[in-house]
Amino acid sequence: MLCDATKNIMNGSTLGLNEDVENEMKPILIYIATNPDAPPVEQLGNSLMNILYPTISVQDVTVSSFDKLCSSFHRIRCNPSTVNIFRSFVCSTGFSLSPVAVRFFGQFLLSEFMKVFLQVVSQCNETESTCSSQNAELSVEEEEVLRYVSGFVPYKLLRFFSRFPQNQFANSCISVLSRWKVRNSESLSGNFLSYTKDWIDRVDRGGLFHVQDDVYLFFRRIENVVRVHLNTSMAKVYKNVSLKTKLMDELQKSSSVLSGWNIVTKDLEKSLASSLLIRVLECYVNIRCQSYVNVYMYLRKKYEKQARLSKRGEKSLRKQLRK
Repeated sequence: MLCDATKNIMNGSTLGLNEDVENEMKPILIYIATNPDAPPVEQLGNSLMNILYPTISVQDVTVSSFDKLCSSFHRIRCNPSTVNIFRSFVCSTGFSLSPVAVRFFGQFLLSEFMKVFLQVVSQCNETESTCSSQNAELSVEEEEVLRYVSGFVPYKLLRFFSRFPQNQFANSCISVLSRWKVRNSESLSGNFLSYTKDWIDRVDRGGLFHVQDDVYLFFRRIENVVRVHLNTSMAKVYKNVSLKTKLMDELQKSSSVLSGWNIVTKDLEKSLASSLLIRVLECYVNIRCQSYVNVYMYLRKKYEKQARLSKRGEKSLRKQLRK
């Protein structure tokens, strides 16, 4: 990762630094890129990983905590101990850099190392490698509908659990599901997911369940797994297979889904969270399978109707035999 970060700096611009500072930095950057197994380079990479790893936790990289991630990174970058790490590295390699060049060298390298580190963490937790890019992509309309379904699932479960006021498990689930709803004070805040709320905001007459962004992202992880299996190309493969059972198995094995679930139920006991997860997945899978079957039957009837219409213009068998 350190070599990748160094190559990114060398291939990109240095943001208009003074030419003398750039010339001071180039030899040590070339040294890192060409000597990845050198002890000083390995020690620098380990030191950067040790200070950044507590900040880059996959379960903490959410919409609500992204600002905290950035704040933590900038605190690390401005910490005197971080500057000392780069100063010690320069001394161990024998290069002579001015204090200004050392500081710029550390700033650029740490920033690029952070980017590479985040990419590696994201790739390690991506479980839908078998999903084609066409299946993985969601259109804007699909994301708007998914936002609606993301609110319908907890709404339906809340109505179900409210029938058992004396049950401890039901009360715990009600407490968690209620926190998924967006409060009036939070409804005006905008971010990069605001476009998914346009349709539901237009059709809402006061009774819809608007979910937090982290909850929506959890359901989008579910959909990314489900849409790999629920498509016309897989219809023949699952001809004699229970789709619900297959989907439930795949979802419960998906580390991406489980990671998203840990984010939205971090205050719930593990045993209760597992039971609630099964309820949520069953509810979503039932909705998704019903929708898939309806679309499949519609397309099949449409194809059969077109086939019947095409035969009306053909001559009857008796007329053909007269020739």
